Amino acid sequence: MGSAYLCKPELNRAYKFAKRAYRMMIFVVKGSRIKDSTRPMTIMAHVYLRKKMYEESLDFFLDVLVISEKFYGRKHLDTAVALDHIGNVYYKIRDYEQALVYYEKSFKIRKEQLPLVHLDIAASLNNLGLVRWGLVSIDEALENFQESLKIRKQLLPSDHISIIQSLDNIATLLYKQHRIDDALQYFTDALSIQKISFDSTDRDDLLRRLEGKAKIIRFACDIPMVLIQEKLITWESDYKHTQREKHVTALYYYHQGSTRYVTLNLT
Repeated sequence: MGSAYLCKPELNRAYKFAKRAYRMMIFVVKGSRIKDSTRPMTIMAHVYLRKKMYEESLDFFLDVLVISEKFYGRKHLDTAVALDHIGNVYYKIRDYEQALVYYEKSFKIRKEQLPLVHLDIAASLNNLGLVRWGLVSIDEALENFQESLKIRKQLLPSDHISIIQSLDNIATLLYKQHRIDDALQYFTDALSIQKISFDSTDRDDLLRRLEGKAKIIRFACDIPMVLIQEKLITWESDYKHTQREKHVTALYYYHQGSTRYVTLNLT
């Protein structure tokens, strides 16, 4: 129930139900279910993260990590997800060095436990690209984004939001490096996927659009990560409502390592 409210998102209700579930697991049910408590703890941590209560969010995620390592081991996928969540908090507060530490630990586990062509591998690479971008390790960031895009293209429909995200990240990074022709190639690919009309011969118009997109992506550092891609997609005013509903999804990584896609209503 808590996860359902988190996805709506109704944060107060999500927290209420998650806290109730946690208390039942620890204090009410015969035989404390510490191992299972990571799920409601993760939901409460996400609520705090969405509310920008970063210290509280980090405390919960760190506790989840301790439990995951104790019951599953340091090389389990649940542990990788917990590490990833901690990295997300540090990324949000722009402590990129700490974020990189946790993202790298998570990525190492996933590489050992998963096929190299896997969506969680692609997600880790994308996160590494973002944090290395923040650290101005541009070449490494670009390599991470390109590797993530390659995997996503193999596993996802050609019009999937994650592919658009990768294309946007690469285009913006190249634009910041003044590699304009390369940036425009990725940018127009993203526009084509979204069925956004453009004149390929009007370079000035494309550059204006790309510059606007670049500003939005950098501003997105102040927006909860789950909302970043929705903001990017709705930036184009001529993006039709029906197409928007089709593509506007968010990725939620739960403690069991699965990925769930949830359509969100945007205003």
